[in-house]
Amino acid sequence: MPGVLEGIGFSIDPGEMVALVGPNGCGKTTLLRCLVGELPMQGTVVIHGSRPRRGYVSYVPQVQRWERDYPITVGEVVAAGRRAHRCLFGRLSHHDREAIDAAIEEVGLPDLHRRPLSHLSGGQFRRVLIARALAQDADVMLLDEPFAGLDRDSALRVIDALRRRVARGVTVLASVHELDLVRIGFPRVLGLDRSTVHDGRPGDILNDEPVGMFRAQVAALAL
Repeated sequence: MPGVLEGIGFSIDPGEMVALVGPNGCGKTTLLRCLVGELPMQGTVVIHGSRPRRGYVSYVPQVQRWERDYPITVGEVVAAGRRAHRCLFGRLSHHDREAIDAAIEEVGLPDLHRRPLSHLSGGQFRRVLIARALAQDADVMLLDEPFAGLDRDSALRVIDALRRRVARGVTVLASVHELDLVRIGFPRVLGLDRSTVHDGRPGDILNDEPVGMFRAQVAALAL
């Protein structure tokens, strides 16, 4: 039985912000899970010339496996992003706490630091997961549908936060269905269709013909 993805190959330079687009079922989530090491693959992932090491990659999954009623606060979830910078059971440093507070601020949730997950809306919970990835300060950020469930202002705030990371040399790859946000925030687009990657600028990839070919869900925002 053939795999979901076959013969896929591409490279992304440090400091690039790239959107991954394509129809449902084309393998976007599978690709991201392969890159982060959650799924086996025959190919190789190389970052800075070597296999990824602990802390190199932060990941925002499309579906979070945590139970929303688990007794944990926003601050504690975001603090998990600093785990790669500490020894096992190590205490948070002053720098860790600054990174946590800054990430929560960047996604627009500064007053929810101590709020339990069970008291969050779906969009707020999504932003908490993004804040956790921001706090990790990884070299590469992989995000699967980061804007799902976010309102316009929150989505633009997240784009700004990602741009700041890119300006510091971080590589961002995000699967995105909201094509208006792709045009606004992503200088490069990878159009995925199982065994084919169409690589280019938004104006080249997201014209009428490719969008029809990819059957992407156009979730237009009033921008």
